[in-house]
Amino acid sequence: RIEAKRAEIGSEAFATEYLNNPVDEVTAPFKRKDKGGTPYYHLYVEDDLIIPGSKPPKPRLLYNFATIDPAWSGSKKAHWAAMQVVGVDEWGHLWIRDMFREHCSELDLAEAVLGFHARWGILVGGIETVFNQRGFKQTIEEMMVKRGRSFELRDLKATVGTKDMRIRSGLIPIWENRILHIPANHKHTPALLDEMVERLAHRGPDGRGIWVDSEAGFGLVHTRLAIIDLSPAGHQPMIS
Repeated sequence: RIEAKRAEIGSEAFATEYLNNPVDEVTAPFKRKDKGGTPYYHLYVEDDLIIPGSKPPKPRLLYNFATIDPAWSGSKKAHWAAMQVVGVDEWGHLWIRDMFREHCSELDLAEAVLGFHARWGILVGGIETVFNQRGFKQTIEEMMVKRGRSFELRDLKATVGTKDMRIRSGLIPIWENRILHIPANHKHTPALLDEMVERLAHRGPDGRGIWVDSEAGFGLVHTRLAIIDLSPAGHQPMIS
């Protein structure tokens, strides 16, 4: 029966709901803490971008770059379009400045790219150009010409090793050297919370709710089979 349940809901949902430990900390490539219990990640606020001890206070000089993973579809089951802006300071630290993750059209994604450029002054953007994504780079470049904007777009192609090798040789050292800084107050997008609650739909398809504390950077989703208290008073998450 256990294997039947795994086949029914999928391995990811099964590990999360029934094993309660979907990622083993011992074997996880990205560990939350070092052996002394200190977290590898750093959640920052804007005041952290002031150079310590500088008088008068002097902000860090950041060179902003963007990575773009194109995908376009209105279906909730389709791949997500994703984009991230990272600022690099003079000490080589990486500061995540903004993120985008949505189901959207090709035009909406292109508008989001140009919006990020206008807001953050992106110097160089790296864009994945495989399969039907090849024409997207040209679409952005044509829109930049029409609007009098310009920044360099480079193709991102995996040419060396496997994905696991690239993660272990490129990303894990950045993580473990604590040079990656994540914004503490980044808003949870409704689309991300919708995806989370969709994975629990089989547990109760006719009662769901979402609650977000944007200042704390925290969100809750809930779904249930509405049997007891069918009125709005039974709606969750509940605030007390």
